[in-house]
Amino acid sequence: MKKIILASAVSLLLPALVFAQNNGMEIGVGSSFTIKEFAAMLELPFIIFSVFLGFGVAFIVSQEMRSGFLLLASGILVMAVGHLLLMGQSLFNFFLPVYLFGPVAGSLVWLGALALTWGLIGLGLWRLRKLELSK
Repeated sequence: MKKIILASAVSLLLPALVFAQNNGMEIGVGSSFTIKEFAAMLELPFIIFSVFLGFGVAFIVSQEMRSGFLLLASGILVMAVGHLLLMGQSLFNFFLPVYLFGPVAGSLVWLGALALTWGLIGLGLWRLRKLELSK
């Protein structure tokens, strides 16, 4: 339990320290640290927790349900990576797909990642629903 609390505390503080280091400012009264940046960094521990929880549940359920939960967890993982990319755009004005592939291809890659997320989650839910109806 102590490791979980320590990991949570570090994951809450680390983004703030990285942001302060990158922008050369102190976080506190009078700084230009806005609620937008705080909300983006506060999202990080929840993203990490949901990915670990998704895969953790996938490996403790029965064999029949495992494929559906693995698809759900994979969709959450792709979504988490997308949220991290959006945090980079919001906090540092740097969007990796556009940097790697250019504006048009980067936007298409982003759209493909969104479709992959929706597809994985939808397919996982469909498999779980199909399993439930077969009982």
